[in-house]
Amino acid sequence: MFRQENGGDIWISDLERKGSTRITFDPGVDNVPVWSPDGHSIAFSSNRDGGVFNLYRTNAGGTGEDELLLKTAANKLVNDWSADGRFLLYQEDSPQTKLDVWMKPLSGDRQPTRLLGRPFNESEATVSPDGRWMAYTSDESGARQVYVQTFPPSEQKWPISNSRVAGQPRWRSDGKQLFFNAGGTLTVIDVLPPARGGQFRADVPVGLFPGLMNVVPHNFDVADLGRRFLVVRNPRPALQAIPPIVVTVNWTSGLPVAR
Repeated sequence: MFRQENGGDIWISDLERKGSTRITFDPGVDNVPVWSPDGHSIAFSSNRDGGVFNLYRTNAGGTGEDELLLKTAANKLVNDWSADGRFLLYQEDSPQTKLDVWMKPLSGDRQPTRLLGRPFNESEATVSPDGRWMAYTSDESGARQVYVQTFPPSEQKWPISNSRVAGQPRWRSDGKQLFFNAGGTLTVIDVLPPARGGQFRADVPVGLFPGLMNVVPHNFDVADLGRRFLVVRNPRPALQAIPPIVVTVNWTSGLPVAR
């Protein structure tokens, strides 16, 4: 998780023992941590080198040096680590096409590939556990909504959300459900077997509970096949002042006297 102490660092919290361990220590801002599938590493974004957010990897045990994975002239935020551990998805700023979705292989030549680069803000990409689909957020309709495409992406896409604004999709670990933030409400949609021809199919969205913060990346996660959630929630709103109760006594004295 991210804490703003000392400029901003990555911490690991033990949910059973109720303790926390700091694992990054540089003076920059380290943010948006994403676990590796085997739980041994954490990828994150940091502006420790020149003010631009680049991609790094660190040992989840807090030992060794942080590894620089990718450095470019544009800001980058980690989105997802594929279930097979082979690549990262991340979003990168572009003066021409706004936010784009990229893939960074973690082996071989490690050369990044742009997956989505249309003239919209396309971000928060995540690949299904079977590697067949990619969910992401786009504002191509005029508002942020969740879409699904094949992976690697093709020209065909399927709109998923139907609320005023939505984003931050997350797959269930078996790929049978997709969760997302619909205007502050954690929402789920059942993924149905593909149609003839391999087209993606899903049921209607169902709201689970409200209170998600909309401005925080990676503000929830799903565990135990959708039976448990880790959520960054809005603080409880301050109690509004209760209007005073006015009691009028001897009110009959103001009535006109009958003649």
